[in-house]
Amino acid sequence: MVKSVLYGKESRDKILAGVKKITDAVRVTMGANGKCVLIGEAYYGKDGIEHLPNIVTKDGYSVTRFFQLDDPIENRGALMIKEAALKTVEIAGDSTTATCVLAEAIISAAIELINNGSNSQLIKKGMDLALIEITESLAEISTPVRGDIDKVRQVATVSSNNDAVIGGLIADAIGKIGFDGVIDIAASSTNETTIKTTDGYTFDKGWISRYFLTNTAKETCEYENPLILVYQNKINHHTQIAQAIKISNYKARPLLIICEDAVDEGLAYLAINNAQRNCRVCVVQASGVGEARIQNMEDIALLTGATFVSDIRGVDIKSVEEIHLGEAAKIIVSKSETVIIGGNKNKQPLEDLLNDLKMNLTQAESEEEKNNIEKRIAKLTGSVAVIHVGAATETEQREKIDRVDDAIRSTKSAISEGFVAGGGTAFLRIQYKYKPKYEGDVEKGRKVLFDSLSMPFKQICINSGEDADALYNEAIKMKGNEGYNVLKGEFVDMVKEGIIDSTKALNQAITNAESTAAMVITSECSIITTH
Repeated sequence: MVKSVLYGKESRDKILAGVKKITDAVRVTMGANGKCVLIGEAYYGKDGIEHLPNIVTKDGYSVTRFFQLDDPIENRGALMIKEAALKTVEIAGDSTTATCVLAEAIISAAIELINNGSNSQLIKKGMDLALIEITESLAEISTPVRGDIDKVRQVATVSSNNDAVIGGLIADAIGKIGFDGVIDIAASSTNETTIKTTDGYTFDKGWISRYFLTNTAKETCEYENPLILVYQNKINHHTQIAQAIKISNYKARPLLIICEDAVDEGLAYLAINNAQRNCRVCVVQASGVGEARIQNMEDIALLTGATFVSDIRGVDIKSVEEIHLGEAAKIIVSKSETVIIGGNKNKQPLEDLLNDLKMNLTQAESEEEKNNIEKRIAKLTGSVAVIHVGAATETEQREKIDRVDDAIRSTKSAISEGFVAGGGTAFLRIQYKYKPKYEGDVEKGRKVLFDSLSMPFKQICINSGEDADALYNEAIKMKGNEGYNVLKGEFVDMVKEGIIDSTKALNQAITNAESTAAMVITSECSIITTH
């Protein structure tokens, strides 16, 4: 065991070195003329070193995932940037590269001030004040997207690195399933990229343990052709679900368990056995509380052909049979959402329920009651669009799937909070309004955050081989949506050109960058233990 302990400037400089190294690997991917990063992995097999297929990507978050440094303290700095990128991709799905570039700029400037005698706590206070101003300004200049398919197409195209085909596919998918619909991605067996729609049900609860993940990169659990157990109560002991696990293993099919919760020995048993590959299972809490939760679980049972295992129905959890388990074509479980695709629905009971709900809708007396019934009908009749991504080679297909995934996440973010002019332009409009408000180190910290807003624009220009400082001096004085189109080499109305960014993504980028920077600059000592 080796323990490294550094203090003050020495500690900050080491962490900053790690921050710079990971950001230098990520920043090259930024913008329309951004470059790809080649990633190779290998492991020791029985015949020596085994090399995995190459990964070529322009996705900033994918680059951070594979990044690691030998120096333990520098690596901690890189990990902080990686966590900021992860947070951005989880919530907004895009602008991970912007997050890294912003964080590095903020940390570098703030550390320089601290090394010259400024108070780190006051610097942080100024940064916090600036963050509030910046996020409020983004909301003010944002343009709504919901309801406008053309704007959706613009966002999707920009987010997929200006691939108009992918942008068009995502817009077509949303046109078919609605603005609240779900889009899934699958690898195509041909060179063509196509869309198919299927029935789907989504609810706002995700996996309850990381041990259930099947895709650590996307932090999801994805199963094809799973069995589904819908159980009213908590799982607190393995004997409750032993029979369901036995059926799952016998049928060689994964199992999704939807229940009130899984705790104590029950959760530990499932998590450990899943991690050891003794079974394939994922546990998800049912959404809602009280009567609403029971209602949601009954709906899922109808849509998947399952029996709602509860005391009310007289079915004992310890003696479930195959007939009590539902089925689906696929499930996708993230940290905060579960999507059930192609459930083996009980058609006649489902139709009867929908007719009853429509009758109740006509008799509803309040708007709240109407909204609840309409939402339930929409969820029961929802659909999922599946984009089958095709390419000539596996390497190209993986890179394309990354871009499609980024574009879908970014598009959903734009639908949520709208969009602003892209290419770093929105941040420049906010930066131009900067005026001193406070004194001393608080104002210095505030200015650090406003100054960092120029970095996305400058990095995009650098990646295009342009004179970033000269273009910045022109762009900062412009108004509205006027920005620099690096593909045309001229200043244009960015929105009219279709160069836009998701407001939510930019919000997350500056928020997570500032949060990470605040942690770095207020840490006066590093204690790193390696084994």
